[in-house]
Amino acid sequence: MTPLLLPADGPTRLLLVACRYFAAERWECSAKCEIPVEPERFELIVILEGAGSFAWPESAARYHRGRMLAGARLTGAHRRFGRKRRRL
Repeated sequence: MTPLLLPADGPTRLLLVACRYFAAERWECSAKCEIPVEPERFELIVILEGAGSFAWPESAARYHRGRMLAGARLTGAHRRFGRKRRRL
């Protein structure tokens, strides 16, 4: 199955699989990018490679390969920073 390229400003987004219950995307970012999070949905982000940080209005958290952020922890998270290409 060939991934579907999704429109995005900045990162490369690929839709890997989707059904009525969930969707899996791969994001490739080489600079700061925004990740919109919808509070009414359960979101799960797994870092496949790279390092950087997520920023919330009042705090920030570092991430690295193998780290996972899920659910309420993501609410309000919008920015991801890093120096190298990253895959989510």
